[in-house]
Amino acid sequence: MNYIRIYDEFITDRFNKQPSNHKYFERHHIVPKSLGGTNDKKNIIRLTASDHYFAHLCLAKIYGGNQWSSIICMTKMLISKNRSKETSLFAKRKMVSVAREKSAKHKSELYKGKLTRSKRPVFKIMHTDGRFAEGSIIELKEKTGISLASIYRLVNKLQGCTYCGWYFDIDLMNNAKQSKKNNGKINAIFVSGKNNKKIMCNETGVVYKSINEASKKTGICLSNYLHKNRTHAGGFTWSYL
Repeated sequence: MNYIRIYDEFITDRFNKQPSNHKYFERHHIVPKSLGGTNDKKNIIRLTASDHYFAHLCLAKIYGGNQWSSIICMTKMLISKNRSKETSLFAKRKMVSVAREKSAKHKSELYKGKLTRSKRPVFKIMHTDGRFAEGSIIELKEKTGISLASIYRLVNKLQGCTYCGWYFDIDLMNNAKQSKKNNGKINAIFVSGKNNKKIMCNETGVVYKSINEASKKTGICLSNYLHKNRTHAGGFTWSYL
């Protein structure tokens, strides 16, 4: 089938049938930005959700490659109640499974033979007890057990030190300590938190005065333990007393 002709005729037809402002519509780039399209008004058309799906299906048939990813994205859009209804319907269409297969094949070919993890920036973080860890943000999470968010804040100098003693910049950590000592402002290393309940490591039987104390002494980030239905952290199970 000549999908280029079908797409051109479809866009021409829909120019005269664009949804009005009081109806739900989605903005579609006639020439996708991934193919060099711009945000110029002449390159944007208002479409219903169904028409928008069909437009991207035509583009995927024409160009292939990363255009199949757009089909998958349209099955995950939950920006409004109207869109959520359409999304649930799109996800059940047969072409979605084809789009997933085509998109996966494209990405596999695109990154074949490339060691993407080795290209990630490498950081070195230290612990107050003298330990250190080096690697990408994901590798640091695996090595230290602290969250990705905490590591991101450390390496971007948005946080002086984690609850369990990991830091990236020694000056920033010392400033955080001094700030707490002088005026009692909350910082990342000495915050005691509102929860001062005693906590016990079930495997070792050791009891700590609080999660903060347990984190400092064990080097395990236990802040996520506060979430409901979670009792595991750092390879141990924990319980409040």
